[in-house]
Amino acid sequence: MNIKTILKWLFITPVVGLGILLLMVLPLLVLIKGTAMSYYAEMSYLLSLFIGGFAAFIVLLTYMIAIDRVAGRQIFFSIWVKLSVAALCVMSFVLYSMYVLNDENVKNRRIASQYTQTHPVLRLGLQSWSLFDRSLVITDIARSHSFYRRHRMRTYYRSLHFPQKHLDGKVYALDIRTKGRGKFRNWITQVVFRMMGFGTLRHTGTADHLHIELRLRKSDKQKIAFATRKIRNRNRANRKKRQNLLAEKRRVRQQLLRKLRTVKSQNERRLSEIEREKQNQGLEKSIVQKPVSQDSGMRNSATQKLDQQGENSSGVASIKTEGMRNTNSMTKSQTSNQSQSDSSKKITSNNVTSKADSKKEESELENDDADDAQ
Repeated sequence: MNIKTILKWLFITPVVGLGILLLMVLPLLVLIKGTAMSYYAEMSYLLSLFIGGFAAFIVLLTYMIAIDRVAGRQIFFSIWVKLSVAALCVMSFVLYSMYVLNDENVKNRRIASQYTQTHPVLRLGLQSWSLFDRSLVITDIARSHSFYRRHRMRTYYRSLHFPQKHLDGKVYALDIRTKGRGKFRNWITQVVFRMMGFGTLRHTGTADHLHIELRLRKSDKQKIAFATRKIRNRNRANRKKRQNLLAEKRRVRQQLLRKLRTVKSQNERRLSEIEREKQNQGLEKSIVQKPVSQDSGMRNSATQKLDQQGENSSGVASIKTEGMRNTNSMTKSQTSNQSQSDSSKKITSNNVTSKADSKKEESELENDDADDAQ
C-alpha cells in the first residue's frame, strides 16, 4: 500500500464515522431544535412538539427511502410500513422523554417526583442528551422559599426553579451535577444544550453545578409583568382596605370607650347618691329612734313607780299639780323677763340710732358753715 492510500483512509474513516454519527443524531437534533425554535416563535408547547416530531418523522422517512434506494430493493416493504415505523419511533421517544426518568440520572426520589413538573421542551432535550451521557445526574428541579431559608441564601423571586404560576405552572430550569465528571465532559454538555436552544450557566449557588433553563419568550415576560403589576395593585388595595378597617375599628373602639366611661361615671354618681341617701336615712332613723326609746323607758319607770306608790296616789297627784303650777309660774316669769330685756334692747338701739343721727346733722351743719366762710 502506498502512503497516499494510507493517508486517504486515515482521513476518510473519521469523516465517515462523523457522518454516520451525524446521521444517527440528526433526527434527535431536528426534533429538539425544531421544537425549541417553534416554541420560541410564540407557539404553544404542544404545537411545538408536533412540529418538531413532524420534522423528525420526515428525516426518518427519508432515511428509509434512501436505504431502499441504496440497497436496490424494498427492505421496509411498502410506503405505509415506512410511515408507520417513522411515526412510532418519534411518538415512542417523545412519550418516553415526557414521563420516564432513570434512577441513575436523579439525585434522589424527591427530585424524580418533580420531573413531571418541568417544561416538556426541557424534558425532551434532557432525555435526548441522557442517551449519550449516562453519568448525567440531576441535582435540583423545583424550589420553594424554604429552600433558600434552609441554605441561608437570599430569595431570588425571578428564579425559573419556581413553578411559573402566571404561565402554565411548569418549572423552566434544572441543575446538573458537575463534580467528578471532568472539565471536558462538562464543557461538551454545556455546548450541546446551547446548540439545542437552552440557556446554560455554570455557577456555585449551594454547590458547583450546571444550570440549564428554557428561556422565557417575550409574551411570557409580558404575562409575568402584567401578573406582577396586577398582584401589586391588588396588594395595595388590600393594604388600603386593611388600613381603613383598622381605622374604623379604632374609631369604634374609642366611641365604645367613651360610652363606657360616661356610663361608668353615671353609675358612680348614682351609687354615691344612693349611699348618701342611705346615710341620711340612717341618721334620721337614729335621731328619731333615740328619743322614742328614752321616752318609752321613762314612761315604763314612771308607771312602775306609780304602781309601787299606789297608796299615796292622792299625795302624788297634789304634788304633781303643785309642780305643774310652779313650772307654769316659772315659764311666765321667764317670758316676762325676756320681753323686758327685748324692750330694753330696743330702747337702747333707738337711743344709739338717734345719737348717730344727731352727730351726722351736726357734722353736716359744720361743713355748711365752713363752706359759707370760704
